[in-house]
Amino acid sequence: MNPIELEWQHLKKDELSGQIFDKLDLVYAVMDNVKARGDKGN
Repeated sequence: MNPIELEWQHLKKDELSGQIFDKLDLVYAVMDNVKARGDKGN
């Protein structure tokens, strides 16, 4: 799996379960989280 797919699974499991987002909100959430993890070196 690529990093975005892994991040999506993480977000889906830990942060987004039970919440409804439109597709654009979801894309921004994944992008922000991938960037934040990259900045931290994870």
